[in-house]
Amino acid sequence: MNLTTILLVSGFLATAFFVYKTFFVKKKKRTQQTPENSEAAKHNVHFSDSDDSDSDSDSDSDSDNEVQEREFTLEELHQYNGVANKEIYLSVGGVVFDVTHTEFYKPEGPYHCFAGQEATINLVESTFETSTLNKVDISDKPASFKQEMEDKVDFYGMKYSRVGWVKEWKEANEQKSDEEKKND
Repeated sequence: MNLTTILLVSGFLATAFFVYKTFFVKKKKRTQQTPENSEAAKHNVHFSDSDDSDSDSDSDSDSDNEVQEREFTLEELHQYNGVANKEIYLSVGGVVFDVTHTEFYKPEGPYHCFAGQEATINLVESTFETSTLNKVDISDKPASFKQEMEDKVDFYGMKYSRVGWVKEWKEANEQKSDEEKKND
């Protein structure tokens, strides 16, 4: 075999593997146990990467409408809470998602406290603590937290439309990332 053939076959295999992993392999449903005396249990909410009960999966129809992504400050994001504005956005890992079409984040929904908020720490650590909302500096978090955060961003990215990013998140974490690279 010549080099061109080897490269073509390798490219085909890589593409086939990517398509297989993206469209045909289902991730295992990971459910975190919610302690009985936790804030989540008080609201009868259990954290899971799959929400079989959410019948409002209108996000597929939203993919036809191309959204111009933009930068949000935390103050601007707070306006998209379903009360001050009919749209409901939330940020995970600094990425802003439109969660308007699901009941979970509406004013009467169990996750409304995350509407219009940067909720990374809350979603990764499965907590309703308001003190951890809008925390943008995750430099003190372990690698396992950052991996779980990336998983959450991927999960929300598959389910909801991405509408932008949080300015403060980007500034805090790019700055930390640049400093880490300099120290290496």
